[in-house]
Amino acid sequence: DIENLKRFPGQQPYAFSVKIKPADYLPELRIGYFQPQIGTKWDDHSLLVRQVIGASRSSLLIPDDYAEWGAELDYQAIPWLGASIGLFDSKVMNNLTLPGKTGNTVPVVSGNTMSTVMKLAFYPPEFYGFTSFFGGSFVINSPLKTDNGIYFANNYYAIGNMFFNIGMVDKFSLLTEYMWSKKQDLRTTNNFSFELTYQPLDAAYVYARYEIGNTDYLPQNTSYHAKQYVLGTKLFVLPYIALLPEYRVVDREHVEGYFSEWTLQIHLFY
Repeated sequence: DIENLKRFPGQQPYAFSVKIKPADYLPELRIGYFQPQIGTKWDDHSLLVRQVIGASRSSLLIPDDYAEWGAELDYQAIPWLGASIGLFDSKVMNNLTLPGKTGNTVPVVSGNTMSTVMKLAFYPPEFYGFTSFFGGSFVINSPLKTDNGIYFANNYYAIGNMFFNIGMVDKFSLLTEYMWSKKQDLRTTNNFSFELTYQPLDAAYVYARYEIGNTDYLPQNTSYHAKQYVLGTKLFVLPYIALLPEYRVVDREHVEGYFSEWTLQIHLFY
């Protein structure tokens, strides 16, 4: 009876897909129920860059453990380049809501529309021990009209993402990500994440993360801004089991003072 209440809105308990690649020099076709390639795929649900800052608590920019029915063409025949384009359903994204023009709650997308997802990533060769990858993605969800040609109609939802990551394997890394979104005539968001990681041991590393979240609700002409500071350690106590003790500080401009807490995350990889 409480199964649905144990998950975030739109969170999916599984994903599956089939990949078809006739030859190494051809694109790979992926079909199934899986997560579209939107920015960096984190295994942490608490990142501010994937949230929407609001008056009380944050909502989600895309669902955690997101998965939709869809198909994707992925081209990686060139070692330093990755490109993909896909078409996905929106019934899961339909679980996310936001305030409408009259204050009522409306879905961020219609469950009867399709999302087009594009991603481009670059993987330069190693340079004096440094490795890096950077790129961006773009998502557009909108009713498709065919009355005067084929074009996207109004009431669209768009998500853009850019990322740049650099580091030395098994030593340290710098991870940066910028994500923005727009729901036409209703809401815009601009979020940024900056994380520095150092790995002193094979089974442990420490990290510091700084994040900024900005949201504008257009009909109400209101804005919300927040910052999040996180200090943590990731410990692989056993294979496929990680413990993440963290100290987190959240500072929201529209609330006096700040919020801080100790947290412990347990990640199981299977």
